[in-house]
Amino acid sequence: MKQDCIIVLGMHRSGTSTLMGVLNILGVKLGSNLMNPAKDNPKGFFENNSIVQVNEKILRSLNSSWHDLSSFSEDWWNQKCLNVYKKEIIENIAKEFKKPEIFGIKDSRLCILFPFWEKIFEELNIKPHYIISVRNPLEIADSLKKRNGFSIEKSMHLWMKNMLNAEYYSRGYPRTFSRYDDLLKDAKQIIDKITYTLDIKLPRSFPEVKEEIESFIDPEMKHHNFDGNFIGNNIAPVVSVLNYLFNECSTRDNVDESITKTFDDIRMQLQKEQPNPRIKPLNLSSTISSTDSMVADCLHAELKDLEAIIPKEALRILDVGCGEGIVGRRLLEKGAGEVVGVDISPDVCERAEKNLTGVICGDVEEIDLRFDEGYFDCIILADILEHLKDPLSTLRKLRKSLSDSGVVVASIPNIRFYSIINMLVEGYRKYEGSGILDRTRLRFFTKKEVEALFADAGFELTGLTANIDSAYNSLKDPLSGEISFGRVSLRGLTPEELKDLFVFQYLIKAQKSGVEVRRLDGAVKTATEAGNFDKAKKLLEEYLALHPVDIDVFLKHAEVCCGLGLLDKAMEDLEKILIFEPDREDALELREKILGCKIQ
Repeated sequence: MKQDCIIVLGMHRSGTSTLMGVLNILGVKLGSNLMNPAKDNPKGFFENNSIVQVNEKILRSLNSSWHDLSSFSEDWWNQKCLNVYKKEIIENIAKEFKKPEIFGIKDSRLCILFPFWEKIFEELNIKPHYIISVRNPLEIADSLKKRNGFSIEKSMHLWMKNMLNAEYYSRGYPRTFSRYDDLLKDAKQIIDKITYTLDIKLPRSFPEVKEEIESFIDPEMKHHNFDGNFIGNNIAPVVSVLNYLFNECSTRDNVDESITKTFDDIRMQLQKEQPNPRIKPLNLSSTISSTDSMVADCLHAELKDLEAIIPKEALRILDVGCGEGIVGRRLLEKGAGEVVGVDISPDVCERAEKNLTGVICGDVEEIDLRFDEGYFDCIILADILEHLKDPLSTLRKLRKSLSDSGVVVASIPNIRFYSIINMLVEGYRKYEGSGILDRTRLRFFTKKEVEALFADAGFELTGLTANIDSAYNSLKDPLSGEISFGRVSLRGLTPEELKDLFVFQYLIKAQKSGVEVRRLDGAVKTATEAGNFDKAKKLLEEYLALHPVDIDVFLKHAEVCCGLGLLDKAMEDLEKILIFEPDREDALELREKILGCKIQ
């Protein structure tokens, strides 16, 4: 049986000590040889001296240090000179941690020494569980400047190196991301998330040690404070991207592939731009200015799927909640003639003006859109409707500005997501800075409510797809109709209902109701007037394949079949119609006509 080990990863000064201190109170063993508290960490580091010292030896043998910006050579962990340290680590673990107790290791050097330790865990039959501590890098930089005198540029690059390594190497293992700010505000919620996500039972329960943890956690010890996602305009955009993504990871039980791909893109781009910082000083600003489009893509990773369903032929586009206009800029580059943005923030609108052809600053629920009726070919509502007081009235208002052939593309979070259900069962629903329970959201939708909202506003959905949490792919049998998570067990689900539990965001494409039928009518009329009944029949059958209960179109299909002499086929259509509408006169008249032809 494998021995469980909880490993706290993260950049130095990122709240790892507080997190490991809480875990220690909950019974996670750290060994007897702990590092003494210091002025910059008066409550303790909760690091085992033996482990820190051997990690320092490894770094020195590689001519490196914890604050070295350069990367190691490929397969560095297989160097023979490191074997002596492997032996020392194995002896230290055997001495400090007795089986089967849960023990913990906390040393930020593990972010860069991970591959070496990974082999040791495998050899000792230890099952590692990783917690990556997330903190605003501006706070870390301030702290490192005060303690070590580092420049902000060096601190930012150290943060990127450590966090990207921690994220990359921990893939495939039980892991979770934990924000330092969230730990200070609500330690119980963080511990609940850790035990649930890592599927591990701690030796002591939170209620047993609640007072001890509350006494240990002191928010006043956090001297450097910035809003979670705030970075500022004087810092390279890639830092904002990574900070946003790591904060986003902390709101989820699993990290989806789009985010991990973004991490990979950034890591590889940084390596490509600056392969050896020892030879040439790292210029963070120039490194990122050459990759501006990649950074923009990363910051809006979840908008890529939405952008993909915007019609290429859309020339006039309205982007509601446009932000800085990154998506609109890409659409203009791809050939759109005009992209007008709407946003409520004056500062954001000022930046968006550099990217879009026009910007309207104000609340979309209150402002008048002074455009001709039917002016826009496409209206974008990316995670907007759930933030509105009255999304139905807003959709109806926007409908007037949409052309008859235009589309609305929207994204809406799914409140039926499994982790939200689990949260409710546990007795709480905590709003976050981002994610499904973003604290600025006023409305919450399930799939059925999304469909009803658009129908009531005078739209019909022409596409409804979803972004699905990667945990769905780990299910042993997604067709079983049964699932358990936390203390929740559900049975009797259809495969679609089960899959829906893992949808965190719906992607919607809609058009004005009746538009598709009017377009079909025109095409069928043109074909029949030209005597091309085969083409008319094909058009109608393609439509019926997607809308199998459209009675009016069945009647048109019957009429075309009559024109082709396919009387039996026409009668089949009419029988279907008369099942639902037995007194429908035009269907009865056509049936009599066909019967008369057959008698003759």
